[in-house]
Amino acid sequence: MCLNNKYQLNGYTFVITTVRLVDGRYRGRIWVSQRGDNGLVLEPAVFIETPGALKSSAATRIEASAYALELIQSGAIGKILDESMEDTRTLLSTQAAWTQAAWTQAGLPLHSCLGREIVKVQPTSGRS
Repeated sequence: MCLNNKYQLNGYTFVITTVRLVDGRYRGRIWVSQRGDNGLVLEPAVFIETPGALKSSAATRIEASAYALELIQSGAIGKILDESMEDTRTLLSTQAAWTQAAWTQAGLPLHSCLGREIVKVQPTSGRS
């Protein structure tokens, strides 16, 4: 089903777009905003690129639609999204570790809130 360029199939909600490459060919992107297997809303949406690049934007859109259908019906889209989310979690935890190390090295206090590390900076008075 397609409503305003937004497709819904087996609980998955996605949008098909095309990207023009430097050489003038087009590659399709499937932007998934909701999972069908567990109903999880993905914010921001995760995109999956089509493997091929074509000379026509319309042909690329058709290829991306067929690719999305194949991924959803085979169940492979769930695995791709799981890998994407794991990569995002790894990146975020690495960035959090770097931030924590930098603040610790600077001697600033770290406070814990709801299991997440947040930084609480004590205001300094520049006035005497």
